[in-house]
Amino acid sequence: MKEEEKQNIREGLLKDCETLYVVAFNLMKSNTITIVAAVQYCTTPEGAWINWLGISADVCNSGVMPMTNSVGVFRRLVFGTFLQSLIHFQQLAKGWLPRLFLQTLLNGDACQYYINRGYIKAPRNVINSVPDILINPFLGKHQYFVPDEMQAAEGEDRKSYLALFYRDGFVVTTYLDDDHAFFFLEGAKMKCIPEDKSEFLFRFPYNTSGSELEDNLGDGALRLFYHQRLGEALEEYVLPENTPKSGFFKAAIREINQFERHFDSADMNVDEYLGMKNDHEIYLKDQTMAFWGRWLLRNPNSVASQDSAIIPPYITKEVVNLFDKLKNPGTYGYDFNKNLISTLDKVDKYLYGHPDLLQKRLVFFVVNQEMHHWYGFCAVNPWKAIVMALRKRNAKGLHSELKNKRVLEYRAGILHSDSKNSSFKPPYFDWIRPFLRMLNMMSHYRDLKVSGNRDKINFVKMYQ
Repeated sequence: MKEEEKQNIREGLLKDCETLYVVAFNLMKSNTITIVAAVQYCTTPEGAWINWLGISADVCNSGVMPMTNSVGVFRRLVFGTFLQSLIHFQQLAKGWLPRLFLQTLLNGDACQYYINRGYIKAPRNVINSVPDILINPFLGKHQYFVPDEMQAAEGEDRKSYLALFYRDGFVVTTYLDDDHAFFFLEGAKMKCIPEDKSEFLFRFPYNTSGSELEDNLGDGALRLFYHQRLGEALEEYVLPENTPKSGFFKAAIREINQFERHFDSADMNVDEYLGMKNDHEIYLKDQTMAFWGRWLLRNPNSVASQDSAIIPPYITKEVVNLFDKLKNPGTYGYDFNKNLISTLDKVDKYLYGHPDLLQKRLVFFVVNQEMHHWYGFCAVNPWKAIVMALRKRNAKGLHSELKNKRVLEYRAGILHSDSKNSSFKPPYFDWIRPFLRMLNMMSHYRDLKVSGNRDKINFVKMYQ
């Protein structure tokens, strides 16, 4: 900024001018505050003139401290629109016109921002060129205004001139079309569902707290969703953020928490949502089943969440597809190998990101055979099979609790359920084989973790 511009801001703090600002507090420095957004303006019954409006740039913290974010993000948080709206409310509270005036560079980034907010460029860079303004209402006010004559004298390119813009009414926060732009959406209708039915509609969990989520279900209409388990207290909890921390990982050594929470969210697209909404007899699909599973285990502190694991249908389908691909080895080739790698890669990432699967009492594995036909398995205390194998081998280093006779009292095994068959056993061994492989892979990943070699697992790196 030029020195004269800085001086104008200083004088604005003392003269007939108003200043609003937003401050940020640093938890690591309790006595330090930082102004991250500010607006300085003067007001009249005809409107308010904005001298200065600024938002702090995003700041990268080079001296990153543990448990703190490395980047301070202040832009794109609607601070600018918020401050302009406050000026509008102040004008209305006084019974004055909610009209804003300002100057901005024609070739600057801010120019398009103001146009998007509904500002209109005045015919000329003078206040009385604005419709209904005959005399400058800001005479005698602390107004920062740069006329064309001054800019020409300084040799500025006309494309770089400061130009006058104005906005009648509240700044636009929602744009429907050229004829409908709203600050408030009273009586307005807008499409919330994308036209493309394959478009992503929502993801669960989303950012919320347990109390907020449960309160919205406390009207009695959805009792099946409201209680996770009879007698279980619905204490406050926070739904974990399920956005993957990293994507396609190619380094030689993985981090311990690599792929943590991958595949733990339930995505719903428009097609499946509308199908469930419009046809109450439509068969359940993978996305709906994944959402149901995530909903049941939404509280990470609950007994259900700590005791149970529900392998997402997206992963179970990949495991089943793996066996389908391997049924005919004669088709093996380059393209076949690429598809195989893709399938194994997803399963590997899921297992690596969930090292505690064998600590669960119940592990569910459900598969959609076709349309209405679902079948599934539940491994009960799958850890017992490992313990019994180690006891049989007289393995060294086995914990004393696992040598105790009480281990034998635990029930363990695999339960089967089929939506089209009441039998307790699957009709074909091929149906259970993918689940058995999944349990074996869990055991292998557990062994690598115990031996201290878990971070060396890197399936992707093998096939670069």
